[in-house]
Amino acid sequence: MTADSDSTHSAVPTDPAVEPPVVLTLPPGGVSRRLLVASVLNWAGAVLVISAVLGGKLEAYLTRDLPTSQGGLYSTVFALTSVLGLPLAMRASHLHGPKRVLGVVCAFGILGNTITVLAQTFAVALIGHAIAGLYTAVGPLALFATRDCFPRKKFPFVLLSVLATIGLFVVVTNEVSGPLLEAIGWRGSVGCFIALTAVAMLLLKAVPNTPPRDVKLKDLDVPSRLLDATAPLLVTFGLVKGSAWGWTSPEVLGVVGAGAVLGVLLAMRARSVKRRTTALDVA
Repeated sequence: MTADSDSTHSAVPTDPAVEPPVVLTLPPGGVSRRLLVASVLNWAGAVLVISAVLGGKLEAYLTRDLPTSQGGLYSTVFALTSVLGLPLAMRASHLHGPKRVLGVVCAFGILGNTITVLAQTFAVALIGHAIAGLYTAVGPLALFATRDCFPRKKFPFVLLSVLATIGLFVVVTNEVSGPLLEAIGWRGSVGCFIALTAVAMLLLKAVPNTPPRDVKLKDLDVPSRLLDATAPLLVTFGLVKGSAWGWTSPEVLGVVGAGAVLGVLLAMRARSVKRRTTALDVA
């Protein structure tokens, strides 16, 4: 047996969750192929920008059509589910590739917006908007996909194109949102989100996928991901409701306190995992 084979068999297995990013070799096509992939990833991010800017403006139209005294919850549930979904989506992208997870979050966006556009009560619209909040993960996922699809020396230029696209769509959407809402209403606007997200989902076929890794459900470390999400979610919710419930009320103090306790538990769990990993490396 050779020295190389001995070292191969004695090496400690690499944790698939912490493997460095692999730059994928794109199919033939040169610059045009790379521009296509960059455009697809930019489009997915642009849809998020459009839904964020226009979604904030259509709240007044929605609550006028579906009367409620809790209109502020429309934006709140979107933010909370965004916080909840991001850690899980990021971890899943490391294990299964950003393209696959992008497809999943696009599906959540279509499902949530479809529920919202069909809603006849504010409560149902709220549920739909909460589900659609999971689409927020498309932002960092698109950057992860860009990182995997482009050589490191080209990544800064692609990142600049993403930022420029975001800025352009913020300006344009802000300018056309008012006339658009007056012309097609909030249901028509949410219908546009559905169509744009469906297009983004179809265009993802042009993006190469990260090679699948041999992973199991336990590699997602769901308990840590839930702690990642729940701790800031509780603190954020407590701060959002502070003015309504009272900053020193038992409800606010309890929610914020629970978030702080979960944060401590998360730190303790992360330290424990680090100790186990260090012990494995030494062994």
